[in-house]
Amino acid sequence: MRRVKIGFVSELFDGPHATPKKTDSGPVFLGISTLNNGRLDLSSVEHLSEDDFPRWTKRILPSEGDVLFSYETRIGQVALMQAGLRCCLGRRMALLRPKSDELSSQYFVYYYLSPSFQEYLRCRTIHGCTVDRISLTDFPEFEISIPPIFVQKSIAHILGSLDDKIALNRRINQTLEAMAQAQFQSWFVDFDPVKAKQQILEAGGTAREAELAAMQIISGKDPRQLKTFQQTQPQQYAELEHTAKLFPNRLVESELGLVPEGWEYQRAEKIADIGIGKTPPRNESQWFSTNSNDIKWASIRDMGESGAYIIDTHERLTTASVEKFNVRRIPQNTLLLSFKMTVGRVAITTEEMLSNEAIAHFNLNAKSSIGTEYLYLYLKSFDYNSLGSTSSIATAVNSKTIKEMTVLVPTSSVSARFEMGMKPLFDEMLVRQKENSSLIETRDSLLPKLLSGEIDVSSLEINS
Repeated sequence: MRRVKIGFVSELFDGPHATPKKTDSGPVFLGISTLNNGRLDLSSVEHLSEDDFPRWTKRILPSEGDVLFSYETRIGQVALMQAGLRCCLGRRMALLRPKSDELSSQYFVYYYLSPSFQEYLRCRTIHGCTVDRISLTDFPEFEISIPPIFVQKSIAHILGSLDDKIALNRRINQTLEAMAQAQFQSWFVDFDPVKAKQQILEAGGTAREAELAAMQIISGKDPRQLKTFQQTQPQQYAELEHTAKLFPNRLVESELGLVPEGWEYQRAEKIADIGIGKTPPRNESQWFSTNSNDIKWASIRDMGESGAYIIDTHERLTTASVEKFNVRRIPQNTLLLSFKMTVGRVAITTEEMLSNEAIAHFNLNAKSSIGTEYLYLYLKSFDYNSLGSTSSIATAVNSKTIKEMTVLVPTSSVSARFEMGMKPLFDEMLVRQKENSSLIETRDSLLPKLLSGEIDVSSLEINS
């Protein structure tokens, strides 16, 4: 293990100090928000034109293996440049290109994310009037510890394998949630099964023909496929037939527009016990904790980093603080909704926990005919701009607004059938989230031990 200056084993490049004109398609303009704990998050990116691309890559064209990091505002965030991505750097972003025979890109990313280097960055952060920053002039002089290159690659391989599994689980969960949202959209937003029935009946068709039309919509099968389905899987066909019968035959007028007959909009406070979290005084550090024996305290940041379920939180509150400040305890399987600053983040609790005052809790009451999965999908698709008339929805929404939100409540039979179909999807998402929580804990505990040499991997053989 040797100590070297970053500038000795890599080249450093600064990004542009302006923003190009945005386009709907074309090369990707990487903002610092795409940097996500070692990987690029391209779920929401901006583009620039092909004509402007040469100008914005004049300083440097990012290529596979480059290390991207933020030197302003999001200090400590870093990502490895992936293959096949045509992009340019955004503002407040720099690029480090390691010398391949001296420094492994993957190793450096993990080194950058290590607690010791993150603390070093905090110590070197310059606190300005508007933003915090680290000096790019000084950055090449920062020192890091590096073992021989083959050891670096072994360390990166071990940690990267864990991250690959974490990423795979996240992609699978995104697919599962997309499937759930598609069915929710069809049944409870577009009312496709009801419209299919109504259209047949208005055209003079029979009740059976209307029912078959709904079955086609629900199953995604045409008449020929439906006939085959009946012959080859009679039990599943009977279940589909039963589901189609549960939907009303027509849409009727309501105060909020057309809805299926027998369904209604209800105020959120009628179907759920709604509470708001609380934050003890921030200047009194004794109330806050990271001790696993204390109570998890959810923030909007935690909700943004979770999936459908919130399992881990960055901070906890002591039992003493919960009692002193009367912080509301949130039961397991409660729906959380952020309604201040960042509006519309949704997650389901997996155990008793707490939250800050920017998060509302929806604990469905015993009389409610809808389930947590339904409410999760409803709030994920809700138009929060409808809640306020100010220019900033984040300041327009308050606890009273949340309690008065309208929720579409279908008949209990339709709701029960929907929940039955959703349960396997949500159960699978929860299993994968819990596995990721365990994988992340393993990776984070291995990281400092591998980087320090406490765990010796010099004899590990990896395939190139």
